[in-house]
Amino acid sequence: MTTPAGWYDDPGAPGSGQLRWWDGTAWTSHVRPAQEAQAPQPQYGQQQPQYGQQAQAPQPQYGPAQGQAYQGYGTYPPQPGYTGYGTYGGKPTATPDGAPLANVWLRLVAKIIDGIIIGVVTAILLTPFWGGFGQAMGRYIDEANRAAQAGRAVDPFVLYGDPGYYQFQLALGVIGLVVSGLYVVLLLRFKGATVGKMVFGMRVRRWENDDQLGWGNCLARWASESLIPQVTFGLFFIIDSLWCLWDARRQTLHDKIARTVVTTRR
Repeated sequence: MTTPAGWYDDPGAPGSGQLRWWDGTAWTSHVRPAQEAQAPQPQYGQQQPQYGQQAQAPQPQYGPAQGQAYQGYGTYPPQPGYTGYGTYGGKPTATPDGAPLANVWLRLVAKIIDGIIIGVVTAILLTPFWGGFGQAMGRYIDEANRAAQAGRAVDPFVLYGDPGYYQFQLALGVIGLVVSGLYVVLLLRFKGATVGKMVFGMRVRRWENDDQLGWGNCLARWASESLIPQVTFGLFFIIDSLWCLWDARRQTLHDKIARTVVTTRR
C-alpha cells in the first residue's frame, strides 16, 4: 500500500525532531521542525509579568497537531480523505510550496488554443506553397476523373509524386516544427506559460520551486510533446495527453521528461 503524502519524521535525521515532506512517491527537500514553541500571548485584562519575574514556558499540548511527529513515535493519523496540506485522497493537490495543481480539463482547452495559434501562423508562412499544392490537387482530381471514365482505378501514389504536393508537405513539416518550437520554448523560458495557459492563469514550473525554467526544461518539454508523436504516428500523443488523468502529480509524459508540472497562479 502506498504511503500517502504528508509530513513525516525525517529518515535522514532520526530523533532530531525534524519533519520531511513525502509527496506520495518520493522524499522531497522540504523540511520543518516537528513542533515550534510559541510564547503565549496575554489576554485582555491579564496581568503582565513583573520586571525580573521569570516568564513561564508554554505548557505542552496533550496531543500533537494533525500530521506532526509524536516525539519520535510516528505520526498522528490524519482524518479519512485528508493526508496533510496540499493533498487529498493520498494525491497532492498542490506543490510543496502551496501552488495549486492545474485542472486537467482546462489544460486540454489551453492546448487546443495553442494548437490554433500555431496552425494559423504556420498557414500564413506557407503562403508561397499553397498555389503549388492547389495545382497538384487539381491534377490529381483530373486524373481520377479520366480513370473513372476509362473504368480503371487511379493510382493513389500519383499525388505523392507531384512536386507541388510533396514540396508543400515538406514545407508544412519544417515550418510547423519551427513555429511550434519557437512558440513553446521562448514563451516557457521567458513567461513560464504559453498563451493558452496564460488565458487560464496557469504556469509551467518545477515541482520543487517556481524558479525560471532552464533552456533544457523548455526544449525537453517541446521535443517530447511535438517531435516524439511524429515518430510514433500519434500513438505517443494519445497516451501522453491522457497520462495526467491518473498521475499523482497530474503530469503528462512530456511533463515527466522535462521534470515540470502545471500549476494555477495563486
